[in-house]
Amino acid sequence: MITYTGAMGTCAGVGLLLLVGLGYRLVWRPGPLPGWEGWALSLGSLGAISTALGLHMTLTWPLTLEGEVYKNFVFGEPILILGVLLLAAARWVWRRGPELAEGVDGLVDVVYAACRPVAVIILVQGAVLASNLVGAVNYKIFSTAPVQEPIFGTWPEPVVSIGLYAIVLALPALGALLLPVGVWLRSRPVLATAGAAWVAAGVGLTLAGVVVYGAHIAMDFNFRS
Repeated sequence: MITYTGAMGTCAGVGLLLLVGLGYRLVWRPGPLPGWEGWALSLGSLGAISTALGLHMTLTWPLTLEGEVYKNFVFGEPILILGVLLLAAARWVWRRGPELAEGVDGLVDVVYAACRPVAVIILVQGAVLASNLVGAVNYKIFSTAPVQEPIFGTWPEPVVSIGLYAIVLALPALGALLLPVGVWLRSRPVLATAGAAWVAAGVGLTLAGVVVYGAHIAMDFNFRS
């Protein structure tokens, strides 16, 4: 069944990249943030799309092909939570816009204070992603793409599986588990490691989502032929 996993992948990937970029600007390079409206609008747009698609997949389980069913919660629930967090981040940026534009003193402390309770949600989500990773590897859930699907169904299975394990679960989980530690301890090395994991995941998810669009066109065409 052709679904909207391409949109989910690209929104999640770009969303992670924007979150890391915003964190870098607010914590590593504190000062005036020109164009804060753009940050808020971008985060809000991606959050709205991710929330809608993640909620639909979570509630309806549209993936029905053999071996694909359990991907509904592996994809849907994390995307739903990410979407809500992106919306929350957009709301925070919009509310703090004038302060961000001026780069007022003490803003870094405000950012850390706002992130501490949110870090609890992110930590639990990191544990969920790690749990999904163990189950995915155990039952090889990323080795079931049909041969009609280019790349994901035709490239060597170990290459595809390891790549998807990394960008969908392992790297996002690593970043989500480390980020709360970095926030609570205000540790730049830990935050940098978490950010690097999310950047790698963001780039990978974005590219995978882009590839999925063309692959699903070919897949649909081959199934109908």
